[in-house]
Amino acid sequence: MTYFNGGYTQAHFEGSTFLNTNNPAAPLLTSISLGSHTRDGWFLGGGTEYAVSQLPGLFWKNEVRFSDFGNKTHTLTCSAPAAGCGLGGVLTQTSRVYEQKATTELVYRFNWGGPVVAKY
Repeated sequence: MTYFNGGYTQAHFEGSTFLNTNNPAAPLLTSISLGSHTRDGWFLGGGTEYAVSQLPGLFWKNEVRFSDFGNKTHTLTCSAPAAGCGLGGVLTQTSRVYEQKATTELVYRFNWGGPVVAKY
C-alpha cells in the first residue's frame, strides 16, 4: 500500500541560555537567553506499507515527512547589557524551523477474528 498525508503539526521547544566567556568589551560573563516556545505549522508526507507474507500479521512500513513551522521573531534577553547585546539588553532574532524525517518500522497487527459486531 502507498499513501500520502498532510496536515497541521505543532512542536514545543525548550528554552536555551548561551554563555559568552570571551567578550573583550565586557569583562564579566554575559549570557543570552531564549525562552521556551511552541510553534504551529504544517506537514506533508508519504510512505509505503508492505505485508510480510512469511509471517501473517507482520507489516514493514516506511515513511518520510517534511514539517515547516514558518518564520518567527524571538526576543532574546541579555544578563548584562554590553557591546553587541542591544539597547537595554534586548535582542531580536528571526528564525525559520523545518524538519525532515524518515522512519522505518516493523509492525505486528493482532487480527483476532475480524470486526466486532454488536448482537441485540
